[in-house]
Amino acid sequence: PAFLWWASEQGDGTRELTGGLDLNGDGFDDLIAGGWDWDTSTVNGTGGIEIIYGQPADTDGVVALCNDGEIFRGPEANARMGRDVAPLGDVDNDGCDEVAIGAYDEDLGYTNQGVIRVLWGFGSGCGSSSPEVSILVPRDSNARAGYALDGGEDVDGDGVPDLVVGGYSRSTNGNQTGAVWVVPGSYLQSLPREAFITEVPPQTSNPIAPPTGGPYTLVGTVQDGHFGRSVALLPGLGPSGTAAIAVGAPRSDLPGVERVGGVFIHTWDLSTGGVNPEPWGSFGGESFTPNGRVGEEIAGGVLGGDAALLVGGFRASSWGPAQGAAWFIPLSP
Repeated sequence: PAFLWWASEQGDGTRELTGGLDLNGDGFDDLIAGGWDWDTSTVNGTGGIEIIYGQPADTDGVVALCNDGEIFRGPEANARMGRDVAPLGDVDNDGCDEVAIGAYDEDLGYTNQGVIRVLWGFGSGCGSSSPEVSILVPRDSNARAGYALDGGEDVDGDGVPDLVVGGYSRSTNGNQTGAVWVVPGSYLQSLPREAFITEVPPQTSNPIAPPTGGPYTLVGTVQDGHFGRSVALLPGLGPSGTAAIAVGAPRSDLPGVERVGGVFIHTWDLSTGGVNPEPWGSFGGESFTPNGRVGEEIAGGVLGGDAALLVGGFRASSWGPAQGAAWFIPLSP
């Protein structure tokens, strides 16, 4: 290997490792390590993240990356910060990338609503020299917003990278169906910022999506279907080359089998200026395997110039009972 890094948390796992961003604008890619079960010296389950700054490779040997980056932990017990982390690209156009950090069980005034911190790029060549965040919340108890995140692609066609947020237990009309929010990058640009201080609660909060325009919210249709447990952006699949939104619902009954799971794909409607609630397409789990949990994890990307979707179901039974399976699905507009 060219690099080695040792986690700083003893006894707790590094459960998330995200790259593809240059947080400090120095020309080297950085990594964000997250662990939703990290603790502080006095509180358990706060979760947290650690920044691992990129540096040149050494042609003469392996570079050991020491733990010299910032470490941020959540402000309350069982906040679960770091369950998911999503690079956003350079939202404010200062030459430094942003990243979204989910704390899906953090309260901040509503039990288990979930809190998303947008960490703005910082450093000597960035718009800010110290870490600052903007805070997004659904203001719905038990929504668990931020359990799933993805970003860095343009969903609404304005040329600014956007963010999508999943909250798999958000209730609509009394039914716990789950939801996904589209958060335009232009909206993020307008939000106030505050210092990001480890273990300190946010001082401000903002609605997870713009209060006017849209719609910006997709909602599930099956009680306890876990719509929004996973999300992924599919580059170029939407109208005029915009990104489409894939949403995992691993406890849904999409093909008519109980909790077999599935994935829904939605696009932006350029005529209305909001996300289209009618799916562009869908992918159902195996028709012969209840509780296959298809859509528990999904990922989007590009292959051969077209969008592609990877779907996982850890209890699927393509080759045997509950052995798990994954499907690669090429897509085109």
